[in-house]
Amino acid sequence: METTTPNARSTWLQSIFALAGSLLLLSVAGACGGGNQQSGTNQQSGTMNVSWSVELDGCDAAGVEEVEARLNVQNGGGSRTKTFDCTQNEGTIGGLQPANYRVELVGLNADGDVIYTGDTTKTKTVRSAESSNVAEIDLTVKRGELQISWFFDNGRLCGQNDVETIDVKVFGSEFNAEEAAESGIACGDGETSVQDITPGEYRVQLEGNDADGNTTFQGSSDVELGRGQTKEIEVELEQQS
Repeated sequence: METTTPNARSTWLQSIFALAGSLLLLSVAGACGGGNQQSGTNQQSGTMNVSWSVELDGCDAAGVEEVEARLNVQNGGGSRTKTFDCTQNEGTIGGLQPANYRVELVGLNADGDVIYTGDTTKTKTVRSAESSNVAEIDLTVKRGELQISWFFDNGRLCGQNDVETIDVKVFGSEFNAEEAAESGIACGDGETSVQDITPGEYRVQLEGNDADGNTTFQGSSDVELGRGQTKEIEVELEQQS
């Protein structure tokens, strides 16, 4: 019967440990090599150059202090914004991940309100370690909105005054050119809005109609609407004789 001496057993264990150590080193080396290979394929950030012009009069005359670039990755991949002095007429946004971006430029006044807007349909692809140029974007005046509500001079409600519907007419600065109109608004709604209004002076005229379409109440209010403004006005309706 063959026996194993203590020295032989020790040599055998040392061989096993040596083999295990070699395998471990090979595994670590392979992992490091794979990591280096992966890092070599990492994409680098890119930049985007934008430029703009302000409709007709330029930045100062238009009251545009700053231009804000808004970049949104298509398919919901994040967004970036950067603000520039309007008179620069151009700017660069760096550190962008390679992707397709929707590009929007807006013009801000001294209070930070958006008063000019640009084309929001432009898209641009940013590639790794490259600079992309966006064609010049024209900024045009942002149109405004009127939020209109009404009440009756006698303090009664629509039903008590037999008023079913409200017609709204918005007249231009000469008060003889109709800018916008809405008809058949349910009187009980108490309010409505007229959007996409060019900045300027207006007269808002309301007519309250009965179930037969006869105008039984009427009222008006004058308002001045600035660039990009939303204004609330309340019109008092008086009974017509």
